[in-house]
Amino acid sequence: MNRFWLFFLAAFAAFPAAADGIWCDAGDGRVVTCPPQRRLPPPPPPPVYDGYEIAPGQGDAFRDAPPPPECTPEQAVRLARRYGLSDARLASVGTKTMFIDGYDYNADKSVRLVISKSPGCPLVDRM
Repeated sequence: MNRFWLFFLAAFAAFPAAADGIWCDAGDGRVVTCPPQRRLPPPPPPPVYDGYEIAPGQGDAFRDAPPPPECTPEQAVRLARRYGLSDARLASVGTKTMFIDGYDYNADKSVRLVISKSPGCPLVDRM
């Protein structure tokens, strides 16, 4: 039994080496050589952003612009929404801080954020 399998394997191992190519049926009775199948190149990697979104047509001038001098109320409300508050709204604005009210569905309670007006809108307190 082992000799039979060895002979069988040796016979079929030489078969692909002797073949000129792969033959395909064209469908109308003709036999044609198949074109080589090639893989598509992989897609390009996604762009890497360093924290800034580039506006169309502005290029590096937009990226290298200095940050605004202080945090605006719109930025503070946007930051509160990123922290997970729904219905985030500006409650009051002081000289150095802003108060943002909203509802946190994870904690199931109303929350007030205190955000500083300094650049970057740092979070001061969460009540």
